[in-house]
Amino acid sequence: MVDLHDMEWAAGFFFGHQIRGVKSIIKHLGPGNYTSPADALEDFLGQYFLMPLPNNIHSQFYIDVGVEFFMHQECLFWHHQGHAAILLQLAPMLDAQHITEMVTPGAPKYYQDVTGLLHDVCGFRLAPGIEDAIESHMFYVQCYSTEKNIADSGILNHNTLSLPLADGFKHTKHAVNILDNMFDWMHVAQAGQVESCAWLEIQMPLDEAVNVLADLPHEMMSACILHMCARDWWCVDYAY
Repeated sequence: MVDLHDMEWAAGFFFGHQIRGVKSIIKHLGPGNYTSPADALEDFLGQYFLMPLPNNIHSQFYIDVGVEFFMHQECLFWHHQGHAAILLQLAPMLDAQHITEMVTPGAPKYYQDVTGLLHDVCGFRLAPGIEDAIESHMFYVQCYSTEKNIADSGILNHNTLSLPLADGFKHTKHAVNILDNMFDWMHVAQAGQVESCAWLEIQMPLDEAVNVLADLPHEMMSACILHMCARDWWCVDYAY
């Protein structure tokens, strides 16, 4: 038992609490919704805070900001050669050669999200080192395609995969059903020309969230994103 009368050494102690893991999303500037980024952010914050946050602490709060790229009846993917160009656009204060090293396979905290067996067609996740994060105000970046989320598509109205594939192969009686269901997904996606989008997300201080993705160069992004007819893509994916 600690004697509470002998605690002078802890007189200056304090305890802090960090709120983490708020999961929500507000879309703006999309079809039929032309809310400004500032208004969308204010709406988002209003759902979680009873009073406005003081401006002088905005740099202490971090938020994920994303942009979605979409083409009608097309599946969109990220080009491996565009990773460095995207980072240089987001963090121009960092040295170009250093950025190239950050997205070299095997670099710390850089992970490629390869599409099928097409190693040049891949998104990525990157958590810059603390010095780079402080200088660029960029604490996490990821580029990914939604083509892996066909189970969440509105055209698929039932959950056909009840077990992870690896678990299915541990039980032979389930393996065939799981594989059949996977092919059913792809067949439905191909027939319905299920589209996929390319997403770019970045985590940064709240006071910089409104402008961070507002002026991405069209030509640069076009060079970083690949697209393929949705029907053709699902035929290719089915072949895998």
